[in-house]
Amino acid sequence: YAKEFFNDKLDLKYLDKFISFLIQKAKILDVGCGPGNYTKYLIERGFYVEGIDLSKGMLQVAKKMVPKGIFKIMDMRKLQYSDQSFDGLCVAYSLYHIASNQALDVLREFHRVLKVKGVIILMLQGGKGEGVIPEPFDPKQKMFFKYYQKDEIRRLLQKAKFETIYEAEREPRGGLELK
Repeated sequence: YAKEFFNDKLDLKYLDKFISFLIQKAKILDVGCGPGNYTKYLIERGFYVEGIDLSKGMLQVAKKMVPKGIFKIMDMRKLQYSDQSFDGLCVAYSLYHIASNQALDVLREFHRVLKVKGVIILMLQGGKGEGVIPEPFDPKQKMFFKYYQKDEIRRLLQKAKFETIYEAEREPRGGLELK
């Protein structure tokens, strides 16, 4: 996974748009940070960033790839931070590991740790349905995956008291994204 995506630049223009809404040296939580690629990008732009992930393996890779990074094992469903701790949340391709019956609670948890004028970037993969699927890089392993439709995620964000200030969509990567 790290080999495939760590140096990928496909989504950087969306990260740049995200940080354009933040104050200088904002405090950002990278939720489901994986190998730390977005954490590194944000740190290099002068932000204070903490990355969290539920995978010990991903965090080991992140600590190796981003030695200046702060990484913690944590479940996004129960963030161990005080209310209004962060100016920004980067949630890149991690919410889709949360079942639909837990998504609203998770978004409310994101809202809780975000400052009043805080900003969240939420990167998802469109589609329909949810369930356990083969892990793309190791088909012997299984993972939970939840596809989101635009209206569905908009409704959930509204219920969690988020206001949409920017929305974009891109074409899927050839062969690298789930279908």
